[in-house]
Amino acid sequence: DDAIVKLRSIVDYLRRQGARTQMATSLRHLVILLVRIGAFETAAVLFGAVQPDSERPSSGDEARRLDEASSKLEEELGPDRLSSLIAQGGRMSLDEASSLALRTLSDR
Repeated sequence: DDAIVKLRSIVDYLRRQGARTQMATSLRHLVILLVRIGAFETAAVLFGAVQPDSERPSSGDEARRLDEASSKLEEELGPDRLSSLIAQGGRMSLDEASSLALRTLSDR
């Protein structure tokens, strides 16, 4: 999928540049994409890694799409599993989350 190839390139570039704000935004977009393609567990972990992010908050359409993705994750995973995966992601640094993102994108 073209979106996956582009996001992999963007995440790799931002990681090398140390562009943390842009990385957080890209990872939030990746969460939305992963939910759309059914990669719910990885999406939930990454969601936990970037939400809530008071330094780089989501807003507007992005916030709305993330809310929709969160609802879909709860529907697919159930509230307990979702909470566990979000907590796992919440313990990750942004660098660890970007590594997970690159591994996930490379597998697709």
